[in-house]
Amino acid sequence: MAFPPSVRFGESGLRISTPPGTPPGSYKIEVTGRGLDGRTVTKTLRITVDPVMVPRAVSGRPPVILLNGFQITCSGETDSTLLASQDTFGQMATLLQNDGASVTFFNNCAYGSDVPIEELAAELGNYISALRYTDGTPVTQVDLVAHSLGGLIVRAYLAGLQQNGTFTPLLDPKVNRLVELATPNFGSFLTLLLGGNQTAEMNPGSSFLWNLATWNQYGDDLRGVDAIAVVGNLGTHYAPGHMDDGAVSVTSASLGFTRPDARTRVVPYCHVPVAAGSLTGFFVSCVGGGIAYIDDASHLSAQIVRSFLAGTADWSSVGKSPSQDPVLSQVGGVMLQVPNANFSSATLNVNSASGLLYSEFLSGSIAVLSGSLGSGGNNASSCGPFTVPPGYYSAVRCKSGPVATGVGPLAAGALLTTLGPPRVVASGGSATIAGSGFGAAQCSTCSVMLEPGDTPLQVSAWSDASISIFLPPTSGLVQLVVRTSTGSDSIGVMTSAPALTSVITSITGAATSAPGGIAPGELIAIKGTGLGPANGVSFVLNASGGVDTLLAGTRVTIGGFAAPVIYASATQVNAIVPYEAAGLSSAMLTVSYLGNSSASATVAVLAAQPGVFTTNSTGIGQASAINQDGSFNGTGHPAPKGSYLTIYWTGGGVTSPGGVTGSVNGSTLKYLKQAVTVTVGGVAAVVSYQGSAPGLVDGVLQLNVTLDPTTPSGAVPLVVSSGGVSSPITATVVIQ
Repeated sequence: MAFPPSVRFGESGLRISTPPGTPPGSYKIEVTGRGLDGRTVTKTLRITVDPVMVPRAVSGRPPVILLNGFQITCSGETDSTLLASQDTFGQMATLLQNDGASVTFFNNCAYGSDVPIEELAAELGNYISALRYTDGTPVTQVDLVAHSLGGLIVRAYLAGLQQNGTFTPLLDPKVNRLVELATPNFGSFLTLLLGGNQTAEMNPGSSFLWNLATWNQYGDDLRGVDAIAVVGNLGTHYAPGHMDDGAVSVTSASLGFTRPDARTRVVPYCHVPVAAGSLTGFFVSCVGGGIAYIDDASHLSAQIVRSFLAGTADWSSVGKSPSQDPVLSQVGGVMLQVPNANFSSATLNVNSASGLLYSEFLSGSIAVLSGSLGSGGNNASSCGPFTVPPGYYSAVRCKSGPVATGVGPLAAGALLTTLGPPRVVASGGSATIAGSGFGAAQCSTCSVMLEPGDTPLQVSAWSDASISIFLPPTSGLVQLVVRTSTGSDSIGVMTSAPALTSVITSITGAATSAPGGIAPGELIAIKGTGLGPANGVSFVLNASGGVDTLLAGTRVTIGGFAAPVIYASATQVNAIVPYEAAGLSSAMLTVSYLGNSSASATVAVLAAQPGVFTTNSTGIGQASAINQDGSFNGTGHPAPKGSYLTIYWTGGGVTSPGGVTGSVNGSTLKYLKQAVTVTVGGVAAVVSYQGSAPGLVDGVLQLNVTLDPTTPSGAVPLVVSSGGVSSPITATVVIQ
């Protein structure tokens, strides 16, 4: 197990408590002790850890997990029983059980003293994923009630924050509702007096708090979880009072950074219960009841928690919203990331470990000056002035261009419309990066890259304030990196891949639009619905100079072989039949988009299926042909009788040397193995070359023919035959 169990000796024997997130299973534990005679004895014990089980609520409500806050020492009770939860929550568990909810307790002290918050977040994830109902079925959703540090554990879990500062958020965190009780979302002034990992992370302006506040499009949306914050204001740390709970400022504990005004409720409590003249009062500048310690059913926090988790609106009339509070209605907090900054209108504090600047209480506007940013030399204005919103903390990034500020449009969310959707962008389609300083137009070295993978993205529009891209199918957190002539910037984006159904309605030759079998190397057109992105995307050569088998989330397989995709849209996909299909009599053809596959279609595989490309891409009318003088054949430029004519077509079959699926033809000519004949206006033309078209994708073929002097004049049919199979009599060339 990742964390050792707590072992205690007593008169009744040995007592072992395993941390709550310990995965179920069998474990071996070595216990070493020293007897009265001084001898050291080691014993090996085998224990079985069963999953935590809760009864299924008759009302259908999710189980509630209580999470306690920061403990100066964890040398006392480390059990995760409901009895142990009373130290922090008093009667909370009993009242919630009376409401019909199942309740469990996640005790962070079970993991030892001062474990980094990111590790506790990972253990909370283990705990939630292993939670079972008493009938053995997994718990699919939970409600969370967190005091102080517990709220940061939840936020780190929702964001998937790792100790190295990266994020790996779960696609489904299984959280229904969250109640924060005095959570230091932007730090606690009290931790500045203490040492250790957890207190360093909770220091105002810490890198940990900045990362949590900016991980998703430079914000935190709590993954769309329905949430509320309960804030205490009975403290006296800040004069004249009612600005804190003795440990956390009212701006830090507010939820305004991700929820509207009413989702923060201000109540007259201390961070923890503090009696006048007590030792606790030496550290916590407050006297009164604790915000999370429920001593009876009339406790305001209990009223809010019970109503909110039950889905009633009674909580909205308990306490005050920030706009009703005399302090929060006037001031807000701010945390800024800007190097070498000087401030013209306010004094801010600096976190020496992170270099981030912060202030618990500001009002009005603030201007940021920095010698390292901007183009005007020392003290050049780099950002601002900007207005500090009252009622909560803001995380502000000051940077010279380019600056990416957001990505949209957001995917449709399940959250109530009054709260706004989660900050998630649907992948596999068009997206827009908003910001500033990108440049008026895309320069030769300007690009947008997708991380991880360092993948260049297709750009359809570029301006100084926005960039339109195609966002390939992804799920989870990705980084978009904008590179311009003046610098670069990146932004984290949560993405989702929409569930779609791909349906094939027809398979034809891309040159002819005619049904029938397919041939190795032939360019084909597949039509249907849900085959690709709404806006069509054409291929670009990959880093190896070839054509990829995945384009904008669309993939085609023929006989089990991946086909190069040259065009993808919702209703049509153009692909090249893999040369590996040669020798098959039939093949199963499947199209998948964003991982959603169509039903397979059976197609006949032929040795050849000739089709002449036409200028209107229908296979009917003017053929794609070049006259001897280099002009495009047509009514205005007819070909003289007896002259030389170049024709472009597909479906001729295998070549020698063999074709390479997805490659681009080079200077080495590949000749068709099967005999090719051509008639123009019913008269045979002399074929001098039949094979690959240099510089075009392998599968596009070229014919060089000499017209017979007796060829009829006018727009006459052009027919190409390969291996005894002829193209439709629908393409024409114009003869003088």
